[in-house]
Amino acid sequence: MNILDAENVAGGMKGLLGLLLLVFPLSAQILPSLPPSDRVLSREEVKNFWIHHLRRSPLPPRGNGLHPEKQQRHAAAKEAILRQIARIHLGHFDIQARLAQLEHNVEAHERRGETDLAETTEICLFRLREHLLNLARLEAEIELARKLDDHLDRIDALESQIDTLRQQIQADCH
Repeated sequence: MNILDAENVAGGMKGLLGLLLLVFPLSAQILPSLPPSDRVLSREEVKNFWIHHLRRSPLPPRGNGLHPEKQQRHAAAKEAILRQIARIHLGHFDIQARLAQLEHNVEAHERRGETDLAETTEICLFRLREHLLNLARLEAEIELARKLDDHLDRIDALESQIDTLRQQIQADCH
């Protein structure tokens, strides 16, 4: 498949960005943005910020025996936060943490007047985004290949039925 085909399949750059968001859907919805600062952060510090932020997140009111639905909402929200924290610890968001780290550090270096480091970090950020877009494109191509393969299997089955019917017609006509 050439580049033009891949763009048609994925809907161009917008489609690839959409696929990237599908690959990493929770980062935009649940993981908080880092506050601006002059401090250069590591990926672990980004993850720790997210974990501490999630631990401090407000929960719906607990309710009491008269309102079991409030107790259920409270328990479900608390469980969702604990699952998210566990996923962060397990490395499910390491790529998003690296992206957040690089984005933050470009600005931190600029604030500190370290233009060379800001440019170097920005190049790393660009390369990572490029790799992620390539990953999304390849995953889209794989999905397309699977769909085509499914269609090819269906076509083979239909052609087999057609051949059987033709043989029956031939046998009935002779």
